Amino acid sequence: QLWVRDHYWSSCGDQQTDSVDPSGQLTLSKWPVRSVLFARLSQHKTVVLTTILASMGRARALLVANLHLAADLLDASGPSSRQEHRAEQLKICEEVLHDRLRPGDLALIAGDFNDAAPVLSGEFVDAWLAARPQEEGYTFDPTVNRVAQQVVAAVQGRPEPRRIDRIYVAPPAAGGWRMDAQLVGTEGFYEASIESGKQPWYL
Repeated sequence: QLWVRDHYWSSCGDQQTDSVDPSGQLTLSKWPVRSVLFARLSQHKTVVLTTILASMGRARALLVANLHLAADLLDASGPSSRQEHRAEQLKICEEVLHDRLRPGDLALIAGDFNDAAPVLSGEFVDAWLAARPQEEGYTFDPTVNRVAQQVVAAVQGRPEPRRIDRIYVAPPAAGGWRMDAQLVGTEGFYEASIESGKQPWYL
Protein backbone atom coordinates (compact mmCIF):
# COMPACT_ATOMS: atom_id res chain seq x y z
CA GLN A 1 0.00 0.00 0.00
CA LEU A 2 1.35 3.42 -0.98
CA TRP A 3 0.29 5.08 2.28
CA VAL A 4 2.48 2.65 4.25
CA ARG A 5 5.52 3.62 2.19
CA ASP A 6 4.78 7.29 2.78
CA HIS A 7 4.05 7.33 6.52
CA TYR A 8 2.31 5.24 9.15
CA TRP A 9 1.77 4.83 12.89
CA SER A 10 2.50 1.49 14.50
CA SER A 11 1.11 -0.38 17.50
CA CYS A 12 4.73 -1.19 18.41
CA GLY A 13 5.63 2.50 18.65
CA ASP A 14 8.47 4.44 17.07
CA GLN A 15 11.23 2.83 19.08
CA GLN A 16 10.55 -0.83 18.30
CA THR A 17 10.91 -1.75 14.65
CA ASP A 18 12.81 -5.06 14.67
CA SER A 19 10.17 -7.33 16.22
CA VAL A 20 6.51 -7.66 17.10
CA ASP A 21 7.02 -8.76 20.69
CA PRO A 22 5.21 -9.48 22.93
CA SER A 23 2.14 -10.34 20.86
CA GLY A 24 3.27 -11.49 17.42
CA GLN A 25 0.80 -9.06 15.80
CA LEU A 26 1.27 -5.58 14.42
CA THR A 27 -1.26 -2.88 13.56
CA LEU A 28 -0.36 -0.12 11.10
CA SER A 29 -2.49 3.01 10.80
CA LYS A 30 -2.88 5.97 8.46
CA TRP A 31 -3.94 8.05 11.45
CA PRO A 32 -2.27 8.84 14.80
CA VAL A 33 -2.33 6.14 17.46
CA ARG A 34 -3.53 7.39 20.85
CA SER A 35 -2.87 4.28 22.91
CA VAL A 36 -2.03 0.58 22.71
CA LEU A 37 -3.02 -2.14 25.15
CA PHE A 38 -1.67 -5.68 25.14
CA ALA A 39 -4.11 -8.09 26.82
CA ARG A 40 -3.22 -11.72 27.44
CA LEU A 41 -5.74 -14.22 26.06
CA SER A 42 -3.80 -17.33 27.07
CA GLN A 43 -0.22 -18.37 27.75
CA HIS A 44 0.85 -17.86 24.15
CA LYS A 45 -1.82 -15.54 22.74
CA THR A 46 -2.23 -11.78 23.12
CA VAL A 47 -4.68 -9.31 21.63
CA VAL A 48 -3.33 -5.90 20.55
CA LEU A 49 -5.94 -3.22 21.22
CA THR A 50 -5.07 0.00 19.39
CA THR A 51 -6.99 3.25 19.79
CA ILE A 52 -6.65 5.36 16.64
CA LEU A 53 -7.57 9.04 16.42
CA ALA A 54 -9.77 9.15 13.35
CA SER A 55 -12.92 11.19 12.86
CA MET A 56 -15.05 9.17 10.45
CA GLY A 57 -18.72 9.95 10.23
CA ARG A 58 -19.97 10.09 13.79
CA ALA A 59 -17.07 8.07 15.15
CA ARG A 60 -14.61 9.92 17.39
CA ALA A 61 -12.03 7.16 17.49
CA LEU A 62 -11.39 3.74 16.01
CA LEU A 63 -10.61 0.84 18.33
CA VAL A 64 -8.93 -2.11 16.62
CA ALA A 65 -8.56 -5.44 18.40
CA ASN A 66 -5.89 -7.33 16.46
CA LEU A 67 -5.91 -11.00 17.44
CA HIS A 68 -4.55 -14.42 16.54
CA LEU A 69 -6.60 -17.19 18.14
CA ALA A 70 -5.43 -20.71 18.98
CA ALA A 71 -5.01 -23.18 16.13
CA ASP A 72 -6.00 -26.84 16.16
CA LEU A 73 -3.29 -29.21 17.39
CA LEU A 74 -1.87 -32.59 16.45
CA ASP A 75 -0.90 -34.78 19.39
CA ALA A 76 -0.46 -38.48 20.12
CA SER A 77 -4.22 -39.05 19.92
CA GLY A 78 -4.48 -37.33 16.53
CA PRO A 79 -5.91 -33.99 15.35
CA SER A 80 -7.50 -32.01 18.16
CA SER A 81 -10.01 -29.18 17.79
CA ARG A 82 -9.53 -26.15 20.02
CA GLN A 83 -12.82 -24.45 19.18
CA GLU A 84 -13.83 -24.07 22.83
CA HIS A 85 -10.45 -22.56 23.61
CA ARG A 86 -10.87 -20.06 20.77
CA ALA A 87 -14.34 -19.15 22.05
CA GLU A 88 -12.86 -18.37 25.48
CA GLN A 89 -10.13 -16.22 23.93
CA LEU A 90 -12.66 -14.35 21.80
CA LYS A 91 -14.85 -13.67 24.83
CA ILE A 92 -11.89 -12.12 26.66
CA CYS A 93 -11.10 -10.02 23.59
CA GLU A 94 -14.66 -8.65 23.42
CA GLU A 95 -14.65 -7.85 27.15
CA VAL A 96 -11.36 -5.94 26.92
CA LEU A 97 -12.61 -4.04 23.87
CA HIS A 98 -15.89 -3.05 25.56
CA ASP A 99 -14.01 -1.85 28.65
CA ARG A 100 -12.18 0.74 26.53
CA LEU A 101 -15.01 1.60 24.14
CA ARG A 102 -16.58 5.04 24.58
CA PRO A 103 -19.87 6.31 23.14
CA GLY A 104 -19.37 7.23 19.51
CA ASP A 105 -16.27 5.04 19.00
CA LEU A 106 -16.14 2.55 16.14
CA ALA A 107 -14.85 -0.92 17.08
CA LEU A 108 -13.15 -3.55 14.93
CA ILE A 109 -12.11 -7.08 15.81
CA ALA A 110 -9.76 -8.39 13.15
CA GLY A 111 -7.13 -11.04 12.60
CA ASP A 112 -6.55 -14.77 12.29
CA PHE A 113 -9.47 -16.49 14.02
CA ASN A 114 -8.29 -19.99 13.00
CA ASP A 115 -12.00 -20.73 12.76
CA ALA A 116 -14.41 -20.64 9.84
CA ALA A 117 -17.40 -19.99 12.10
CA PRO A 118 -16.46 -17.83 15.09
CA VAL A 119 -19.31 -16.65 17.32
CA LEU A 120 -19.35 -13.01 18.44
CA SER A 121 -21.96 -10.94 20.20
CA GLY A 122 -24.87 -9.74 18.08
CA GLU A 123 -23.60 -6.17 17.71
CA PHE A 124 -20.66 -7.23 15.54
CA VAL A 125 -21.08 -7.50 11.78
CA ASP A 126 -18.89 -9.61 9.51
CA ALA A 127 -17.49 -7.00 7.12
CA TRP A 128 -16.92 -9.47 4.28
CA LEU A 129 -20.49 -10.78 4.37
CA ALA A 130 -21.82 -7.23 4.54
CA ALA A 131 -19.76 -6.12 1.54
CA ARG A 132 -19.65 -9.27 -0.62
CA PRO A 133 -22.34 -11.71 0.52
CA GLN A 134 -22.19 -13.73 -2.71
CA GLU A 135 -18.42 -14.39 -2.56
CA GLU A 136 -16.63 -17.00 -0.45
CA GLY A 137 -13.57 -14.87 0.30
CA TYR A 138 -11.33 -17.76 1.30
CA THR A 139 -8.19 -16.66 3.14
CA PHE A 140 -6.86 -20.17 3.80
CA ASP A 141 -6.96 -22.23 0.63
CA PRO A 142 -4.75 -25.35 0.45
CA THR A 143 -5.92 -25.96 -3.13
CA VAL A 144 -3.85 -23.01 -4.38
CA ASN A 145 -1.57 -22.01 -1.49
CA ARG A 146 1.55 -24.09 -0.90
CA VAL A 147 2.06 -22.82 2.64
CA ALA A 148 -1.53 -23.72 3.52
CA GLN A 149 -0.88 -27.21 2.12
CA GLN A 150 2.11 -27.60 4.42
CA VAL A 151 0.08 -26.47 7.44
CA VAL A 152 -2.67 -28.99 6.68
CA ALA A 153 -0.11 -31.77 6.30
CA ALA A 154 1.68 -30.84 9.53
CA VAL A 155 -1.43 -30.93 11.74
CA GLN A 156 -3.46 -33.41 9.66
CA GLY A 157 -6.03 -30.66 9.31
CA ARG A 158 -9.01 -30.26 7.03
CA PRO A 159 -7.96 -29.59 3.41
CA GLU A 160 -11.01 -27.58 2.33
CA PRO A 161 -10.69 -23.80 1.71
CA ARG A 162 -11.88 -21.59 4.57
CA ARG A 163 -12.19 -17.94 5.53
CA ILE A 164 -10.38 -17.88 8.86
CA ASP A 165 -9.05 -14.32 8.64
CA ARG A 166 -11.88 -11.89 9.33
CA ILE A 167 -12.88 -8.35 10.22
CA TYR A 168 -15.89 -7.64 12.42
CA VAL A 169 -17.32 -4.15 12.90
CA ALA A 170 -19.51 -2.70 15.69
CA PRO A 171 -21.83 -0.93 15.92
CA PRO A 172 -23.17 -1.83 12.49
CA ALA A 173 -25.19 1.35 11.82
CA ALA A 174 -22.94 4.06 13.29
CA GLY A 175 -23.04 7.10 11.04
CA GLY A 176 -24.71 5.25 8.17
CA TRP A 177 -21.65 3.18 7.25
CA ARG A 178 -21.29 1.43 3.91
CA MET A 179 -18.82 -1.45 4.04
CA ASP A 180 -16.46 -2.56 1.31
CA ALA A 181 -13.87 -5.34 1.36
CA GLN A 182 -11.39 -7.02 -0.93
CA LEU A 183 -8.85 -9.81 -0.77
CA VAL A 184 -5.19 -8.85 -1.15
CA GLY A 185 -2.12 -11.01 -1.59
CA THR A 186 -4.01 -13.58 -3.65
CA GLU A 187 -1.12 -14.30 -6.05
CA GLY A 188 1.58 -16.68 -4.85
CA PHE A 189 5.27 -15.88 -4.98
CA TYR A 190 6.62 -18.95 -3.16
CA GLU A 191 7.89 -20.66 -6.32
CA ALA A 192 9.52 -17.48 -7.64
CA SER A 193 11.45 -17.12 -4.40
CA ILE A 194 12.68 -20.72 -4.57
CA GLU A 195 13.77 -20.37 -8.19
CA SER A 196 15.74 -17.22 -7.42
CA GLY A 197 17.52 -18.91 -4.51
CA LYS A 198 16.02 -16.50 -1.98
CA GLN A 199 14.23 -17.25 1.26
CA PRO A 200 10.51 -17.47 0.43
CA TRP A 201 8.13 -14.86 1.83
CA TYR A 202 4.89 -15.89 3.49
CA LEU A 203 1.73 -13.77 3.35
